[in-house]
Amino acid sequence: MRIELSEYRLLPNVLTLSRLAAVPVLHLLFFFDRFVSFSFLYVLAGLTDLLDGYFARKKQMVTSVGQRLDSVADIAFGISTAYFLFTRMSTLHAVNRTLVAVMVLLGVAYLATALIKFGRVNLIHTNLFRVAGASVYICFVLSFFFEPLLLTRLTLLLFCLSFIESIYIFLVYGEVDPDLRYFWQAREKRMGPYHTDGYHTARR
Repeated sequence: MRIELSEYRLLPNVLTLSRLAAVPVLHLLFFFDRFVSFSFLYVLAGLTDLLDGYFARKKQMVTSVGQRLDSVADIAFGISTAYFLFTRMSTLHAVNRTLVAVMVLLGVAYLATALIKFGRVNLIHTNLFRVAGASVYICFVLSFFFEPLLLTRLTLLLFCLSFIESIYIFLVYGEVDPDLRYFWQAREKRMGPYHTDGYHTARR
């Protein structure tokens, strides 16, 4: 499918790109202990995660480019948030080392399954992934007030379950719509062989 440059200029995609661009800047601010600037940019970047999808649906600016960018931005921002959290509170990583290792292995298996079956990374936005992503942000915010040990453990478990769900979907149903919400919708949202770019239409 031919991708038009104009798709990158749509407001939802610009917001997603700004979140992706904010990630390296956040790491620099975090490294140099610029707490005020870091907090301000982190909140703004987090807001784009809410606003890009809202505007895409409300303004009917749903594109395949937006779906892909959103997936990459979510992963980059989510992994960075986990890094900031575990760096600030190393005890959280120490007590959850085994669970973190299991989550990483499942994440690698998730990506490998997509690569082997489809020849490319295929990211889906199930509700489990959405809840897990929101949970890691909440953990980071709460870490400024107390040590969110139980919530961090729950977040790691949610990510593990999300990876298992997605691997199951790939193995049983093959390629599905990236906006799939629940695994039981997978049968109806399977992609046919004619969807060479992995998307039904230009959707975000």
